Amino acid sequence: MPAAQIAALIIQYGLPFAEYLVQLIQNKTEVTATEWANLKLLASVSAKSELLDRLKTAGVEPTSPQGVALLALVG
Repeated sequence: MPAAQIAALIIQYGLPFAEYLVQLIQNKTEVTATEWANLKLLASVSAKSELLDRLKTAGVEPTSPQGVALLALVG
């Protein structure tokens, strides 16, 4: 898979999704229902939800000036 296609997948679906998909391709793994469910789950994670989880883990309130500034970056 060309690097440009991988970059497009990362931009559109996120790094975890792209990593999982590339791993499936490299291992020539047949996509089972379980793998398909994993891909769908990974594709459903938005940058905003990921950032909210990370802010919570770091103890930063999303309504704090830092939280608001970071969330503004992901829309």
